[in-house]
Amino acid sequence: MSGDPDAPGTRIARARRRRGLSQAVVAGLVGRSESWLSQVERGVRRVDSHAVLVRLAAVLHVDIQELTGPGNRGNDTPRVYEPAALIEQAMMGYDAIGASIGSPQARINGRIRTGTCL
Repeated sequence: MSGDPDAPGTRIARARRRRGLSQAVVAGLVGRSESWLSQVERGVRRVDSHAVLVRLAAVLHVDIQELTGPGNRGNDTPRVYEPAALIEQAMMGYDAIGASIGSPQARINGRIRTGTCL
């Protein structure tokens, strides 16, 4: 397990033990392997999926924040859930793509005006 008591893996392990569940049981309930959960708890691997994080919180009967820690660690820099930033970046890119090819509604409206839509 990671030496940092505030590390997400340590928090997950603590919540799992509090519920009296084995790594195999928790891993199975969230659709991952026991090896994966062991690596997460030791800080070797991170939970890189929001969906898995939500399932972990549900299985362990805790709020997500209990697993990830507070948004601020005593400094002025808020803690960011890194996959969320990547998801936001991908979504922002999708908007840019949509703007370059026109929205679906604009394309439909154009077809209606030109008579190419039934």
